[in-house]
Amino acid sequence: MLDNNQTGAARGSWRDVAARLASEIEAGRWKPGDCLPVEAELCAWLGVGRHSLRRAISALASSGQLRVQQGAGTFVAQRVRLTYAIGARTRFSDIVRANGHVPSSQILSAETVDAPDWVATILGQGGPVHRIVALGLADEVPVCLTTGWYPAARFPDLIQRRCGHETISAIYTSHGLADYERRDTAISARPARPHEARNLALTLDRPVLVSCKVDTDRTHIAIGYSEAVWAAERVQFTIANPRNGART
Repeated sequence: MLDNNQTGAARGSWRDVAARLASEIEAGRWKPGDCLPVEAELCAWLGVGRHSLRRAISALASSGQLRVQQGAGTFVAQRVRLTYAIGARTRFSDIVRANGHVPSSQILSAETVDAPDWVATILGQGGPVHRIVALGLADEVPVCLTTGWYPAARFPDLIQRRCGHETISAIYTSHGLADYERRDTAISARPARPHEARNLALTLDRPVLVSCKVDTDRTHIAIGYSEAVWAAERVQFTIANPRNGART
């Protein structure tokens, strides 16, 4: 319950409401995992209307401070800001753990298709490929949406095992590829597209970072290609110097 003798006094735009709620969260009124009071109580406490409150909550949800769960309420989210080092042997699960969070993933789709021409060019071979779309999470907070293509002839069991929650690294290892490397990475930025915003819990005005990478075996043959869309405010990339491991 909110103290009726202490009004939030957030009169003004929805931005003022968001700033007030963010300030209260930072001050510890609500801790990660806490459920905020119901809408009517918050409106009365802040002295604002439902429209302003809803816009404020949406903005705080898109920035990762709140998590809205339909039918359950609005919760203070676990704060996630990954420092993600990109090098020859970058592994999502290892990096999430190194940042003090628990990694997990959700498979959104998995199918075997004929490789599009551009994917065949990247992989250096045509024929069937497994196409996997997965959501990567840290402490249940979505941080990246990844679409990957993998040669079906080389990894015939990949879909079954990936849907069984095995990591790509573990599947590679079982096929004798424990020492695979990332050949290159390209990173760009743009606004989130509707399906990306929905899966990453962002609003459409929020930026995303897009990283494209090619994995290769020790003979430099491509074994997988993936495109990952990251919630920009939840990740900071660092690039390892290949000569001495220093980062910039």
